[in-house]
Amino acid sequence: MEILSLKLGKKAMELVREISENDKVSEKEKDDYLKTVKKLGSLIVQNGILGAMIFLEEKKKNTVLNHLKKLIEEMTGIGNLSEDMMNNIDIEKYLKIQIAALEASKWLKRCAEILIGGEKNESSRE
Repeated sequence: MEILSLKLGKKAMELVREISENDKVSEKEKDDYLKTVKKLGSLIVQNGILGAMIFLEEKKKNTVLNHLKKLIEEMTGIGNLSEDMMNNIDIEKYLKIQIAALEASKWLKRCAEILIGGEKNESSRE
């Protein structure tokens, strides 16, 4: 039996690798992805998962939003997350999704810092 958190970490690593190892993704886009996932956890805490999803959609952060949705589905089995669906679910399910989103944001941040971050990017921002 595989521990859910480790399974989620592996999936997050796969998703972030799609960005970090893709030659078609510019360094600017990679840096933008990293900045967004670094702030994702606090965005979810401050605005709730629905508010965070709307923000990501409005700011055209589609890759981060899609990765977040995939990890939430991996944890909860609840797929096809949309604003309409989120507005029409019971509080218990909403909280389950929110907890999964916080866990997913933690893994996306860790993986992005490892694969995209690194010393060269950290020193170039100073």
